[in-house]
Amino acid sequence: MNRKDLVVLAADKNIEYALKGLFTRPQALDIRPIEADIFIHPQHDPG
Repeated sequence: MNRKDLVVLAADKNIEYALKGLFTRPQALDIRPIEADIFIHPQHDPG
Protein backbone atom coordinates (compact mmCIF):
# COMPACT_ATOMS: atom_id res chain seq x y z
CA MET A 1 0.00 0.00 0.00
CA ASN A 2 1.39 3.39 -1.05
CA ARG A 3 0.47 5.87 1.67
CA LYS A 4 0.74 9.62 1.25
CA ASP A 5 1.48 12.18 3.95
CA LEU A 6 -1.38 14.44 2.90
CA VAL A 7 -4.55 14.36 0.79
CA VAL A 8 -6.00 17.73 -0.27
CA LEU A 9 -9.34 18.62 -1.86
CA ALA A 10 -8.64 21.91 -3.63
CA ALA A 11 -11.25 24.34 -4.93
CA ASP A 12 -9.55 24.83 -8.30
CA LYS A 13 -6.34 24.45 -10.31
CA ASN A 14 -4.93 27.73 -8.96
CA ILE A 15 -4.91 26.28 -5.45
CA GLU A 16 -3.54 22.98 -6.77
CA TYR A 17 -0.56 24.70 -8.40
CA ALA A 18 0.07 26.89 -5.36
CA LEU A 19 0.21 23.82 -3.12
CA LYS A 20 2.42 21.92 -5.54
CA GLY A 21 4.78 24.89 -5.53
CA LEU A 22 4.91 24.90 -1.75
CA PHE A 23 5.46 21.15 -1.52
CA THR A 24 8.48 21.33 -3.86
CA ARG A 25 10.30 23.69 -1.43
CA PRO A 26 10.48 21.87 1.91
CA GLN A 27 13.85 23.46 2.79
CA ALA A 28 12.40 26.97 2.48
CA LEU A 29 9.53 25.98 4.78
CA ASP A 30 11.90 24.15 7.17
CA ILE A 31 9.83 20.95 6.93
CA ARG A 32 10.50 17.44 5.72
CA PRO A 33 9.50 16.52 2.14
CA ILE A 34 5.77 15.87 1.81
CA GLU A 35 4.13 13.36 -0.51
CA ALA A 36 0.62 14.57 -1.30
CA ASP A 37 -2.34 13.75 -3.49
CA ILE A 38 -4.26 16.84 -4.60
CA PHE A 39 -7.77 16.47 -5.98
CA ILE A 40 -9.78 19.26 -7.59
CA HIS A 41 -13.40 19.69 -6.47
CA PRO A 42 -15.54 18.85 -9.51
CA GLN A 43 -17.73 21.94 -9.10
CA HIS A 44 -14.90 24.29 -8.04
CA ASP A 45 -16.49 24.69 -4.64
CA PRO A 46 -14.32 26.69 -2.21
CA GLY A 47 -16.60 25.76 0.69
